[in-house]
Amino acid sequence: MEKNKLILSVILPLIVSSLIISAVIVAIGPYGILPIFILPMLPIVYGQITRDRTGSILVGILPIMAGLIIDMLLISGQLYSIRHIFYLVPYYGSLSVVGGLEGHFASKGELKVAIGFGILWIMILVVHWL
Repeated sequence: MEKNKLILSVILPLIVSSLIISAVIVAIGPYGILPIFILPMLPIVYGQITRDRTGSILVGILPIMAGLIIDMLLISGQLYSIRHIFYLVPYYGSLSVVGGLEGHFASKGELKVAIGFGILWIMILVVHWL
């Protein structure tokens, strides 16, 4: 029984994260502002609905890590540049940590803390763009 629960808490977030990544890639085109609000909201919604701590953390982390890989491999083309890595890893790492914390606190039912981390996530993104 525990094995099935573990599988569900990993497989379901992977599926949800894949759908998130696909939706964000599609939404970036005509509606570039949309991912700013969707990405920090999804770990909160997932955590509140499922109360699955592991899955909520994964939903907060995986789309951002996929963004890092897409940025490094497809967009910038500077995979081996140390300067570029030192620029991107702290940014994407902080977004991942904050997204994971959002999911963690949302799954525990602490919605105000999770929303606070969601606001912090948006602030990190906006400061990076400036």
